[in-house]
Amino acid sequence: KPEWLKLDGTSATAKWQWVTGKQAKSGKGALYYGDVAKGNFDAGGSHSGTAQQSVALTLPIGAVVKFGFNLWMDTEGGGYDEFKVNVIAPTGTKSVFVKSTYNQWASKTWMPIEVDLSAYAGQTIAIQLLFDTVDQIGNQGEGVYVDDWALTRSCP
Repeated sequence: KPEWLKLDGTSATAKWQWVTGKQAKSGKGALYYGDVAKGNFDAGGSHSGTAQQSVALTLPIGAVVKFGFNLWMDTEGGGYDEFKVNVIAPTGTKSVFVKSTYNQWASKTWMPIEVDLSAYAGQTIAIQLLFDTVDQIGNQGEGVYVDDWALTRSCP
């Protein structure tokens, strides 16, 4: 796993972890939420976890900054098995991407996601990925993979 990535969660087995030899959009590995040994994210109850930058970044003023990544999910739809991208800023934590409100969500396919962070120009932020099963039902899917994440900057 990248050194700058802090992983945390409420389950000892179904959690965020760096894996190789499973789903990956490019390269050999990806960030995975699930239980590698069981091949799903069922831990017998509801659980959640975060993957977050351990070092905050100050976004430049006057530039368009976006966070992009590829997302693959084998989970329940709707508001169950929720995936969010949160921005942690001095003003608080805000969800800038929420799976349950994403109109183009599709199961078991790579989805390119891009989030505009320009509203945080001049602020020091950290990006956090959050997965929450919400309940203990329907957690037999493979889980969640995130790959090819990048911050991009373009001048206006």
